[in-house]
Amino acid sequence: TLSLHDALPISVSLYQIHKGRLLCFDRPGQKEEFARELQIVLALTEQYRATIREDSSRQAFFADEQDVFDAATASAVKERDSQGAFDLIEKSRARSLLDFVESGRPLAEVEKEFASVARPLSLSEIRARLPEQVQFVQYAVLPDRLEMWVVSKTRFDLIEKPITAAELEKKIDDYQSVLVGKGPEADIK
Repeated sequence: TLSLHDALPISVSLYQIHKGRLLCFDRPGQKEEFARELQIVLALTEQYRATIREDSSRQAFFADEQDVFDAATASAVKERDSQGAFDLIEKSRARSLLDFVESGRPLAEVEKEFASVARPLSLSEIRARLPEQVQFVQYAVLPDRLEMWVVSKTRFDLIEKPITAAELEKKIDDYQSVLVGKGPEADIK
């Protein structure tokens, strides 16, 4: 049972079990189960992340586990929790540079062993640090749509664009082709 697993140190199999449960609960009528399992999976993600010493392995782990963050983000947006969705996107981003900056050690030393794990800023912390005339756009490409947040000291808006990841990738490829002179301008729509 899971209670026996819970008594053991963090393991990839425990993470995979909870991840599987989370994705199974990503169905109508199982909101509480999904939320409960999401908290477990996110905690295990951070515990596991802290044990991964090589930057390339950390990057690979989070790239492979992006579906967890996509499902969690989509759930938060569906529940009209755009701030919660934004925070999930921040947690899902690669944080090796942040770990380096927070460590206060020389780069060569940090690259040998990424032992420390930095915490990304919350939305309120980000907004408090922004100068008055600055705004930025944060985005998340989900399987069936693009979520974009416009953030400033005084503004926080979520904009949704229904487009699949494959359609978006094609549009980006077409645009890049036009920029480098390899495609017709009519391809930009």
